[in-house]
Amino acid sequence: MGGFISFLAVGYTAIGLASFVMKPPGAGNFVGLTQSKNSLGGVLALCTAFWYLHYSQGAKTQKERWIALGMMFFSFYLVRANKSGSALVITIILIIAVSSLNLLKKLSFQWAFTAIICFLVVSIIMIVFIVDNLEDIIVGGLGKDLTLTGRTEFWPQLMAAVNQRPWFGYGYDGFFQQDKLGAGTPAYFIYTPSGFQPKNPHNGGIGILLAFGWPGLILMMTSLLLNLAYAVRYLSRSTLEEAGIPICFLVSIIISNITESYIIEIANPWLSYAMLTVRLAIDNANNSSNSSTSNAQRRSLARTVH
Repeated sequence: MGGFISFLAVGYTAIGLASFVMKPPGAGNFVGLTQSKNSLGGVLALCTAFWYLHYSQGAKTQKERWIALGMMFFSFYLVRANKSGSALVITIILIIAVSSLNLLKKLSFQWAFTAIICFLVVSIIMIVFIVDNLEDIIVGGLGKDLTLTGRTEFWPQLMAAVNQRPWFGYGYDGFFQQDKLGAGTPAYFIYTPSGFQPKNPHNGGIGILLAFGWPGLILMMTSLLLNLAYAVRYLSRSTLEEAGIPICFLVSIIISNITESYIIEIANPWLSYAMLTVRLAIDNANNSSNSSTSNAQRRSLARTVH
């Protein structure tokens, strides 16, 4: 098993196992060692995907495949015990993404990049469609209410607040300050009809808009597209097990920020994204440098022969 994928899979499994042993699932939310069940659900979704990635792409012996398969099913059990609807959806989407790596590797860069973008768009549309229309799936299958605890009810109010400061926003962590400023915070009058008052936007894009305005969101979207391009290019230069790591992280971050605002919080998802950005940028720069050197050597050899 590759070094980094081993570190990630074993590390995330340790978090899930410690959460199960120290704070096992009960009548309440299964948050384990994290602050919320959605945070733990995100870790467990990635854990399931990484074990499936090793099972399908990296395991070299039958024993190793059985171990990876067993750990994958254990991680998926924890996802179900977590009872986070978003974690279940992300897990399914990640498994589909990992299963598509063989096909993506055979495509040219342009077609592979287009395919991953289309996959993300379809996944996002699917999530929005489920939230807005399929009450029987949300309530029966995922154990959630139709509006995801009122998210779709206060998102329009937050967008109205964004339009009041579209260029520079309210500053980082400057909008939701009810506990410190009371009526002085811009979020004080954001309520759902049931009386729920959000303490964060529960959407990564809206969170960036509130903090930094439309310029901040454009820069973030540019960063995501560049990282996706680098991750797809990485497919042609490495094994599928290694190439699946950035794909899994990026898909997880993008999908999870539809209903949560992890990308704007100083926590594990943001740290993972920052480290992934640096790693992909370094890999792309090294590859560009090596390509330039190879081209220069070929031109020099051609002149010599001529």
